[in-house]
Amino acid sequence: MDNDSGVAEDPSKYDAEIAQLVKQAERSPGDDVVRAALAEAYVRRANALRQGGRFREAERDYQNALRSNPDNEEAQQGVANIAHQADREPTGENGEPAPLPITPNATTGDEEPSPATEPSPRKRKS
Repeated sequence: MDNDSGVAEDPSKYDAEIAQLVKQAERSPGDDVVRAALAEAYVRRANALRQGGRFREAERDYQNALRSNPDNEEAQQGVANIAHQADREPTGENGEPAPLPITPNATTGDEEPSPATEPSPRKRKS
């Protein structure tokens, strides 16, 4: 977590370890030791992400840790605590920010309608 200088840890230092453990877990899906090690690596990276204020990414790593080892108490605690720190905006399926809703022809109310957006008068058929 914190180092002596008080600077947040670089979460990317865990990327290679996680990638290696993911490969090992794919080769041996029933190996509980590998799955526990993978969960621990995810938790270490999640802690570093959380420390750096990257709450959504941290939450995703805590969830990945729980997928690898549902009994990992630090991951369980991390998921429970992150809700208090994270800005609970809606997210997409992969944790990315949800797109803003699009409202056609919406204005802020300050603008005059342009001729292109004003409805044209209908001609009557004779």
